[in-house]
Amino acid sequence: MSFTLLTAAVSTGELQIKGTLASSFDVPYDILVRPADSFTALESERGLVAANFSSGIFGGITLDQWHAILRMPGVDVAAPIANIGYIAPFARVRFSVNRFLNRDAVQLYRLRLTWSSDRGLSSFPGADRFVYYTRVNRIVTPGYKLHYEVLPDGERLGVCYGFNLGLPAQEGPFYYSTKAGYGIQCFSERSPRAGKANGIPFPPGEVGTATDVLFPIMVAGIDPKQENLLLGLDGTITSGRSLRTSDTATQSAGSTLVPVIASGRNFVDEPLEVTVERLRIPPGVDIPRTLATPKAFPFVTRLPGDVLGHLHVSSAALYERELEGLQPGLPSNYWHVSPARYRQIGQDVLSPVTVTNPADAYYTPYGN
Repeated sequence: MSFTLLTAAVSTGELQIKGTLASSFDVPYDILVRPADSFTALESERGLVAANFSSGIFGGITLDQWHAILRMPGVDVAAPIANIGYIAPFARVRFSVNRFLNRDAVQLYRLRLTWSSDRGLSSFPGADRFVYYTRVNRIVTPGYKLHYEVLPDGERLGVCYGFNLGLPAQEGPFYYSTKAGYGIQCFSERSPRAGKANGIPFPPGEVGTATDVLFPIMVAGIDPKQENLLLGLDGTITSGRSLRTSDTATQSAGSTLVPVIASGRNFVDEPLEVTVERLRIPPGVDIPRTLATPKAFPFVTRLPGDVLGHLHVSSAALYERELEGLQPGLPSNYWHVSPARYRQIGQDVLSPVTVTNPADAYYTPYGN
């Protein structure tokens, strides 16, 4: 075995290690039994195994084959794992802008959402969120259906509704990350309880917006007894209890409930960064009347803004909120994924092949 060393002088050397690594090198298992057709081209052609490759294998040996392995002489533990797929539960993250409010009569704010990854080296834009706040007029919400700003002469204007009328058409399953996924919330200092009627309700006196985020979670089936013998699973439980061999799926209110244990840590490093801007409203513009027409969308989204501050939501916090939001009956869908394919671009360099799936691959029987 050899390790390549990179010195401070940017020169390279080679360190040779000879002998046995039995005292310092170990894996949870001695033999990994895989389906005969589960090997990727990368493994077959170059003898390389991707990190966490086992999470991309679906299907496997039969229960009879597993039991046969258990009965083999010399086998102490045979711990099966059956990958089911990825679930994608949503977690709602709220952002308050109260600390950014000033004394202007009418105010507009934009929150730019950005996802970062690769230790901050890559960034991906999310859908902008907007907030309208007035200190002048009341906002009434008859039936909690629409926001009407009441002018001094009694005229009612459907603020916020005009913005939604101007939204672009939804194209494809990922419109939430495009302009079609933009949204606006409306608030009034004189009607603090009206915030409860927003698409994302806020308690009286609080001004802000929110977004729904998700972290795909891999679900796999195990045998609790064998897994515990292999890894000491029972000793890792921080709350609740471990799985038992007697645990089974049950039915409740038309839903199938499956007992699970969830990882207390999320290993996806994709925090959410939010930039808060106060938009510059041109002089002479009647904001309530503008927001009540379909012109509201192009007007608001094109306004320049001044950056007031930044908000940061860590991956760990997002994952915790996602776990807290899990409840019986949700989520109802799961997806399989295919192994990554690579192309060779140099003697020792591989590049992942980009794959484009048809839009209907992401739709469910529920229409989204």
